[in-house]
Amino acid sequence: PPPRESLWRPPTQPPLRLGFPDGWPDSFRSCPPLKRLLGGSHLRGSRCRAVEPPSAAELTAAAAAGVVPLPLRSFANATRLAEASVGTSVVRGFCVFERLRDEPSGAERIFVGVRHWWNADATGRWV
Repeated sequence: PPPRESLWRPPTQPPLRLGFPDGWPDSFRSCPPLKRLLGGSHLRGSRCRAVEPPSAAELTAAAAAGVVPLPLRSFANATRLAEASVGTSVVRGFCVFERLRDEPSGAERIFVGVRHWWNADATGRWV
């Protein structure tokens, strides 16, 4: 199997720069490395969405339900909000990022999947 890149970097090297995958959503069909990550034996993705950060209204509603989202705590945030809000469920999955590099455009693209949980509102929209 191909080597998996670690997010850990020695202190002498610059940190990894990660961003939203370029060419979304066409990159699902046109980018072999992304297709391998999502559909192969790695993440086994079945549903993919571009999810916006919570709006001010959504944060206010969460606070009214007694849930204040904590940074880097998606599992706890999603679970607490689902328990506190009628019609809200938990969606378990991965955030997929592309490694941002200053190399020529011909270099192979590298993607990273980070475990993450969201909520789905009563209409099925991921928040």
